[in-house]
Amino acid sequence: MRRAMSRGWIPQLVALAVAVSAGCVHSAPSQHVIVSPGQNIQEIVASSPEGTRFEFRPGVYRQQTIYPKNRQEFIGQAGVIMSGAM
Repeated sequence: MRRAMSRGWIPQLVALAVAVSAGCVHSAPSQHVIVSPGQNIQEIVASSPEGTRFEFRPGVYRQQTIYPKNRQEFIGQAGVIMSGAM
């Protein structure tokens, strides 16, 4: 026989979801770097600390390989093209 569930668990579930999501909030980046076409991205990334945010200006970035550090963020403005072509 099925027993009726009380609705008392709904507020507890909502409180748990809020507590969990609050723990997942990321802190602001430690540094913000603007990258422009023609620059060596890996060189910039390697010389920047963990947690840096990189913002790419519009343009074509060709033949670049990036090995990020922990918590580094990469954001492209509208018009950014990453291309492997020469």
